[in-house]
Amino acid sequence: MVITGSGRARLEDETIEVGPGDAIRVGLSLTRSFEAGSEGMEMIRIGGRKPEGQDAIRDENFWI
Repeated sequence: MVITGSGRARLEDETIEVGPGDAIRVGLSLTRSFEAGSEGMEMIRIGGRKPEGQDAIRDENFWI
């Protein structure tokens, strides 16, 4: 949930604008990233338990 500021959320191939009060549920297997706007962005992020044997994979070219 975005608390203050604004920015963008990229969920797989879709990019959406987000601002205060916006909440997004992201599925476990969905590739996602968040980018703050010019005034910054404060978010509350809550995650569940990590499935056995799995971890995040970082994609340095995701926003390109």
